[in-house]
Amino acid sequence: ACIGLGAALIEREDPEGVMLVMPADHVIEPAQEFRRAVQAAEAMAIEYPHTLVTFGVRPTFAATGYGYIERDALLATRQGIPVYRVFSFREKPHVELAEEFIASGRHFWNSGIFVWRVATILEHLQANQPRLAEAVRRIAAAWGTPAYDETIQGEYAAIDRISIDYAVMEKATDVLVVEAPFQWDDVGSWLALERRYPQDADHNTL
Repeated sequence: ACIGLGAALIEREDPEGVMLVMPADHVIEPAQEFRRAVQAAEAMAIEYPHTLVTFGVRPTFAATGYGYIERDALLATRQGIPVYRVFSFREKPHVELAEEFIASGRHFWNSGIFVWRVATILEHLQANQPRLAEAVRRIAAAWGTPAYDETIQGEYAAIDRISIDYAVMEKATDVLVVEAPFQWDDVGSWLALERRYPQDADHNTL
């Protein structure tokens, strides 16, 4: 819903706008490599306006807490970065399957970062989640007006709770994945601290 509302608000200002969606709890470095990847993704979203573009991170261990993206054929190279068509999305696997994914060399971690034209994501939302799409458009229409508070309270309470992965990405057929040239870590668990900070002689992380 928040992504749909963001797209609807951008569309009011710029119907041809391109949108970058980023979760808040990730460590990404170096910044200039992330910017290079975003520029590559933007170029693809403009060149292939009906596609949805995501970023895949090469896995370094058999993570069971991440979703995976299976890449298909190489489509292009932009900013020196490979861009592939997506064959499938795979949800959080058990460890044996995660090990198979890594061994295949065809799977990325799903970073949850996306680039697309606002018109394109709104079309996908309308096709797959019409009630949600219409609700966010009503909220966007009320944005900045006296009706805003009442509108968002009523609409938000009735909106289905569904992630963009389930609502759109896993149903879409024209998805591209940019191979991330940056280092990435989802710091959504205590184990992330162990990866980010050194341990003392007793294996404690402070």
